[in-house]
Amino acid sequence: MANSYLQRNGLGVVVCSVSAVLTLLIPAGEAVAATIDVPCGDNAALVRAIEMANAAGSPTSINLGSGAGRCVFVLTAPAVPGGHNGLPVITGDITINGGNPSTAVIARSTAPGTPNFRIFEVGIPDQSKTIHDGKLARLTLNRITVTSGKIDGIQDESESFQGGDSGYGGGILVKKKDNATGSSLVLNSSVITGNSASNGHRIAASLEEGTKGGGIAGSVASITVNNSVISNNTASDALGGFSAGGGIANSDGTLLVRNSVITDNHSISNGFPIGAYAGAIESDSRLFFHTVSTTIEDSVISGNMVSGIATVGAAVDSQRGLLGVSRWKQSSW
Repeated sequence: MANSYLQRNGLGVVVCSVSAVLTLLIPAGEAVAATIDVPCGDNAALVRAIEMANAAGSPTSINLGSGAGRCVFVLTAPAVPGGHNGLPVITGDITINGGNPSTAVIARSTAPGTPNFRIFEVGIPDQSKTIHDGKLARLTLNRITVTSGKIDGIQDESESFQGGDSGYGGGILVKKKDNATGSSLVLNSSVITGNSASNGHRIAASLEEGTKGGGIAGSVASITVNNSVISNNTASDALGGFSAGGGIANSDGTLLVRNSVITDNHSISNGFPIGAYAGAIESDSRLFFHTVSTTIEDSVISGNMVSGIATVGAAVDSQRGLLGVSRWKQSSW
């Protein structure tokens, strides 16, 4: 698609193809919405599109492919050598659109020798805090499948959840950083499946030794799951720490699950007395001056498991937080 500049209701609209345009030229003072088209399977174009969207300074939509064909992005290495994320960290307001979640897939390669990394991280990097004060990082996924992400804290024991990202969020990590106002994730008609997080946050003699969020982990963040499926994700810890939230872990933030299915997720730990929590959803507050809230509406939570010496809550566990459950269609746990 050729890039063009349109005027509509006084607002500028930029439409461009990432394969042809690498920078967005935006008139000063204009309110601009951007759309970037990415060819199916072009990993480099997807990376460039996210970098462009982060730099745009306004909400940006990224469209994956077109038509009814299968559109799959298989990531074989982190976006940054030695990093923990398959794609650039989301620091702007970005929406990624797929045709439907069965054909629009972003996956970590499962080939032997592929390094461990999650797919997405949403948040403002430490080194950027002075220029991002008050900024909100937001990722919206429409009709996207995120799968095969894998993060293992053994790779870098020097990191922690707030200071880094060790062992948290196998598919997606959403976190507030420094003076940023927060981070936000919205899933619409999407699937988070087959991701894993393990052996996270090693701090000697601390109750914070453990792993959170096989599918999604959030810290001081807002997470909304609409008409989506969270399935077959695993949080595990083999080093004596806890594991929490095989599907989703919500720490010191807000989680809304609406008209969705949370199924067949697993939390596994050999720790004692603090072991495996919440095969489906863990909601807890580690920072007492924050409020954690989890609301579940019109959703099915089934087939989730906890395994280990000490286990709590095969489905949902809430500690020091607010748990609102409305029209929870509970099947087998």
